[in-house]
Amino acid sequence: MAKNLLTVTDRVDTFVTRYNQLTELVGDLANLQTSVDSDIVGSINQVFNLVNQDSDFRSKFSLTFTGGDGAASYDSDTGIFSVTGASAAEARAHISVTDAGGDGSAAYNSSTGVITYTGPSPAEVRAHVSVTDADGDGSLSYNASTGVITYQGPTLTEARAHVSAQNSGSGYGSLAYNDSNGVFTFTKVTDANIRGRVSATDAGGDGSFAYNSSTGVFTYTGPSAAEARAHISVTDAGGDGALAYNASTGVITYTGPSASEVRAHLSGSAGINYNSTTGAITIDSAETRALFSAGEGIDISSGSISGEDATTSNKGIASFSSTNFTVSSGAVSIKADGISSTELKDLSTLLIKNASGTTLKTFHAAGS
Repeated sequence: MAKNLLTVTDRVDTFVTRYNQLTELVGDLANLQTSVDSDIVGSINQVFNLVNQDSDFRSKFSLTFTGGDGAASYDSDTGIFSVTGASAAEARAHISVTDAGGDGSAAYNSSTGVITYTGPSPAEVRAHVSVTDADGDGSLSYNASTGVITYQGPTLTEARAHVSAQNSGSGYGSLAYNDSNGVFTFTKVTDANIRGRVSATDAGGDGSFAYNSSTGVFTYTGPSAAEARAHISVTDAGGDGALAYNASTGVITYTGPSASEVRAHLSGSAGINYNSTTGAITIDSAETRALFSAGEGIDISSGSISGEDATTSNKGIASFSSTNFTVSSGAVSIKADGISSTELKDLSTLLIKNASGTTLKTFHAAGS
């Protein structure tokens, strides 16, 4: 246990806590059961002196032997306990064996402590076995002197006596049994018997089905051509062409649309002429030309379309001077120095820009 010390430097609350712990550990001195109750050290020394005196300490013990096997004693001078266990004779005296009868035997020798068991003799075992022959085929017997059980199986006569053959009378052929020799005899069914149990029914419809009970032959005749054709028909639902069926020959005849039927589905429109009698399709030049009209810069004359030359008042086809302009794939651009100051009038400066507003060329008037 760790020491719980008080020092003068401890705080008051720490001092109180440790003092209470010491008081709790020491306990109440008035409860000491020694003649010295004024201080703990004196009480402990008194107890030590008493224990240290062997004679006084050993006198506090005693041993009483109440009888039975073995012995026990105590020497107060030496403080030694002595125990003597039970002897072999004493131990054997507590054991006994009772032979309650029945097969075998059991005995006990109290002088040696040996228990002897003798199992049942063969005669005793056989005496508990018996066999009962409950009649029926064969036999079963038991010899109590030797312990042998003998089984005699059924004889052939006994076995055959349990077998028989029976004809139900509801079919052909026959079955017989001879219980003297155990032989079964079967007379097979004849072909005539079998064929007599078979029949065929023609339930109608196309073809035919028949059975010959004398030969056992089934004959099936399929539908005739006339019967097959009788189940087919053709309906011409109208429209171009024709569809027909000949029930006598089974021929289905399809006739496609005629030329007049095909031409009846065609017609002409603006600028196109159609002759439903001949099927000829032609272009009406006058109607076709009437579908076109001229606009600014374009002339139409007798179906011919031409461009007009451009003027200051009319859009049309224009040409560009190769001296001043370059034309490529329809794009027109001004050549470098393509326009001189002498070609400009009343302008001190001319700026040429592209579509995005970027200045491409700047021209200055003479003297500027």
